[in-house]
Amino acid sequence: MSVTSWDVTNFNCDEDEATFAIRACGKLWIVYVRAGDLGEFSGKKDFLSLIQEAHDNYDAEEALYELISDTILQILRDHNSRSIDPLQFTLQDFYIPETLFFKLGGKGSHLTYLPWVKDRPDLLGITPLISLSSITDSSEVPHFDASIAKISPRFGQDPDDVLSSTPSCVTLSENPERYHFKAVQGHQSFLREFQILLKIKQSGLNQKHRLPLIHGLVHYSGKPEKILGVLMKYIEHEATLANYFSQGRITRSLEKKWQQQIMETLQELHSHEIVWGDVKPDNVLIDNNKDAHLIDFGGGFNSEYVDEDVIETVQGDLQGVSRIMEAISGSR
Repeated sequence: MSVTSWDVTNFNCDEDEATFAIRACGKLWIVYVRAGDLGEFSGKKDFLSLIQEAHDNYDAEEALYELISDTILQILRDHNSRSIDPLQFTLQDFYIPETLFFKLGGKGSHLTYLPWVKDRPDLLGITPLISLSSITDSSEVPHFDASIAKISPRFGQDPDDVLSSTPSCVTLSENPERYHFKAVQGHQSFLREFQILLKIKQSGLNQKHRLPLIHGLVHYSGKPEKILGVLMKYIEHEATLANYFSQGRITRSLEKKWQQQIMETLQELHSHEIVWGDVKPDNVLIDNNKDAHLIDFGGGFNSEYVDEDVIETVQGDLQGVSRIMEAISGSR
């Protein structure tokens, strides 16, 4: 069967081995490669070299994918026996998928593959999860079963891509309204964002300013105590501010408009003792009316915009926004 797209969603490597978690065709494929199994494979030397660099070198990681991509594609073609309707594909299907395990090995100068039967890895790091009991005030919002949350393609996205791409847009049951979905990506980050989203909703800040509106929590099917993510009102948008920077599309009138909107929203957040945190152009959505929305309250920082010693402080927010303003002015 044809394979329209696939995505490496998790990668781990050691001195002479690597494990790839690949999403394709609505399934999860775990592929293990060890130098000792490669025999006379012509790319063995490259594999050993790249594996040393791939920990902290994106280009080396990409080159490693490329080295084994033909064999991975062959695995996907050979074992994609069940057709899945992307229009009915849910968060439950995506995060609790059929999982297949394979090991790569050398066959002469070429790569081949075999089923991986023993010593399979723990998939806990691949599956987003936080216990309901860890979430203070979780009863303040509705809870939804992952099996009713159908994944929707983003604007311009091929519908089949929902079978492999990390979901960010869903509908609930037969309701056509779309919601933004954000999976748990670290307990502290998730808890920080949940509390801030709740505070934004309870204070009514989202009614006056362009801020995310929480809709509810999503749990695994039949397991209400196991939370996999949060739903927010979907913001119809065309790009992020970072996209505008890279494309040089910022006019003087847009510059003035966005600077005012960002600063007014930030001041209102601070007046309610809310710190934005991860201040950067990627976290400013530009909607279809070309208005600026602040998003992502999970914390963290980008050293290009916020210094490490003022992470997640009012001072850090102001510093980050000041640098964004400078970048806006310099992008024209």
